[in-house]
Amino acid sequence: MRVPPNISTDSGQLVEAPSVIPITGSYTPAVSEDVSPEKAARRTRRRPAEVRQLLLEAAVDVFSSRGHAGASTKVIADTAGVSESTLFRHFSSKDKLFAEAVSQPFERFMQEFVAAWELERAARWDDEAFFHEFVTDLYSNLARNRRLVAALVSTIGDADASEFDRVARDRFRAIFKGLESIGRERAQIGGFKSTHLEMTVRACVAMITGMVVFDPWFRPPGRRGPKSDAMIDEMVAIITYGARERYRPGGPSYPDRAGWSDHARGQA
Repeated sequence: MRVPPNISTDSGQLVEAPSVIPITGSYTPAVSEDVSPEKAARRTRRRPAEVRQLLLEAAVDVFSSRGHAGASTKVIADTAGVSESTLFRHFSSKDKLFAEAVSQPFERFMQEFVAAWELERAARWDDEAFFHEFVTDLYSNLARNRRLVAALVSTIGDADASEFDRVARDRFRAIFKGLESIGRERAQIGGFKSTHLEMTVRACVAMITGMVVFDPWFRPPGRRGPKSDAMIDEMVAIITYGARERYRPGGPSYPDRAGWSDHARGQA
């Protein structure tokens, strides 16, 4: 509010008045706040789909590094940068989160792998070419999904994961059924028997999976690790020539599955 330039004092003297009368009250001028990038990020409201994806990615990290038993929802939430209550708004339990983050993606990956190879089952390749392609494909895909495999392995022997263990067994049976069908047709093309094929398929998958999961431990001493193609060549040779020799007509004779226990006791 403007006032006259001069006002009279009690003594009768004229003095210069202030040009603006201060306004008092509760008003506080705005002051720019130095907001750190971390605070700004926290203030940014994320969409539910984005939060869910952050939780899934954090769950894979924590489950693969700490195992199913050692992982907690608190650590997973902290890793995702959200509160634990937010986690439970998306997933009702740790097991539900494990299923969606780990077991379901792995199952989809294996189903897609089997479906792709069912299209190649009748390919007229020689044995070594077929097994080389198969082993390379499975090894490469498992290596890309190594964290999922490590997280799944961590559930073995975990009492808290007993329900998941039951479900996993059923799902793996379906996956192996598809692989056995591929192997059976391959055996017909190669002209060898497919006796105990279910065990042969599992042994092959176990060997490849073991090399992926335990790669740092299984490397030859004094080396930083053999190239994957060299390791693949070794596994292909074992599968190709081992299976062919095992099942060729006139090949070595082994006790059948029903008599295996008696044979083992006799050799003890």
